[in-house]
Amino acid sequence: MSWSGVPGDNSRSAIDPLLLGELGNCAFGDVKGFHRLFGIAEREWICAMEHRESCSCGLGEGAELPVWPNRKPKEDDVVKWFSDFNKSIESLDRSFYGSGKQRENLDGARLGKTGATGGRGCDIFLSTCGLQRRYSWCDVLVPGELTEADNWDTQRKNSLLLSIATAVREVFGAQPGRLFVHAFSISGTTMRCYLFDRGGVVASQGFKITKNETTWNLFSNILFAYSRMDARRLGYDPSYETEWGEVYLPAKHRRSQRYVKVADQRFRIVDEISYGAAIVSRGTLCWLAEDGQQTRCVVKDAWRSGFMDSEGQFYKQAKEQGVWGLADCRHHDDIEIDGQTDIRSGIRRDLEIGPANMHKLAEGLDGPGSATASRSTTANRSKKESSNRGQRKRKQPDGEPSDTKRVKSTETVLAHWNRIHSRLVFYRFGRPIFKFRTITELLEAFADAIKGTSSNPKSKLTLMLTLG
Repeated sequence: MSWSGVPGDNSRSAIDPLLLGELGNCAFGDVKGFHRLFGIAEREWICAMEHRESCSCGLGEGAELPVWPNRKPKEDDVVKWFSDFNKSIESLDRSFYGSGKQRENLDGARLGKTGATGGRGCDIFLSTCGLQRRYSWCDVLVPGELTEADNWDTQRKNSLLLSIATAVREVFGAQPGRLFVHAFSISGTTMRCYLFDRGGVVASQGFKITKNETTWNLFSNILFAYSRMDARRLGYDPSYETEWGEVYLPAKHRRSQRYVKVADQRFRIVDEISYGAAIVSRGTLCWLAEDGQQTRCVVKDAWRSGFMDSEGQFYKQAKEQGVWGLADCRHHDDIEIDGQTDIRSGIRRDLEIGPANMHKLAEGLDGPGSATASRSTTANRSKKESSNRGQRKRKQPDGEPSDTKRVKSTETVLAHWNRIHSRLVFYRFGRPIFKFRTITELLEAFADAIKGTSSNPKSKLTLMLTLG
């Protein structure tokens, strides 16, 4: 699903189904490998996840942190704890801020709502400290969600994930060009980490912060890791730079000129033309830009499906076939980060994701009486009945159960969230359709589009250029 607008009804009842549709089959839970993202020893991570209340491993020594409020802390108590924790990271030029009017006396920062969050905000977030202006969504490095009860992490996973997803959607919307977003949740004393990208969301295993010394040290190490991450590890595209060649970080370089690199050429960004802020989508972003000769052009970023060929190659092929009326695409490239262009081999290369990690949001229970729970219970009941009716029939010819077929189907689903980051540069472009002044202009544009696509004999190419 690639919906990126804001519906007329911005209530949670309107927004949540859209997010469920967007993330429905693209959420993966209890994924192993997050220790690699944080530079934490695997043995320490495994110990924290698997050991009981008492632990004699003695793995590592955490930093001296403020005392955790209590076993059932209120949200404001946790925000106050983070305020005290900030003293431990002040040398890193980063701070955690509680968002909300009632928290302004706790180093808080109010984040405005754009209308796409269904009434939700962001409980806490990491940002650059000392900004001489009001904090906004473009300054959020890592958003966090706080709930007072531990059961939110188990019995109300859907609601918890939707709350985090709305904040992440705001971050993507306010920071065009961002590749991925780290996030975390603290439910009572249970912490879980998340990684959102254009293919969906991956969640780590959850662990009790105060269970023992090892889990407490892991908690502190994760927070320090977030605070120390450079722009690239936080999800900022290194091909967007400042005039001096630094990776462009909105919180730090908001008033600086931004440049984007395409195929070894650098273009100065003049203005944003259009952008789709949805999480699971192509994330299409179009910039008005200037090349080295100050000639204006359009730079288009998109995350195409891993099953699709390069859009730039289609334009090249169309030119060779003499297709009339196409945009003048002069440069195109698949953007490499650490030698990889796609989500699976790049952003998620350190994570161990398999069929067993798939989490269908519509099937999770959000507590008795909730709308999601009611829908989920009905769906689960009908699925189980259907499954029971067909269980005896689903046999392979040799009498073997069809588990292999099910696994293959799941692996196919896993492949669908893989996307490739591509960038194109167009010259001799027109005005956006929404800026047309008359119906005649619009009809003439449609006529030219039909004429251009009908001049090409290959339907696959025609379809690609029409939808691109």
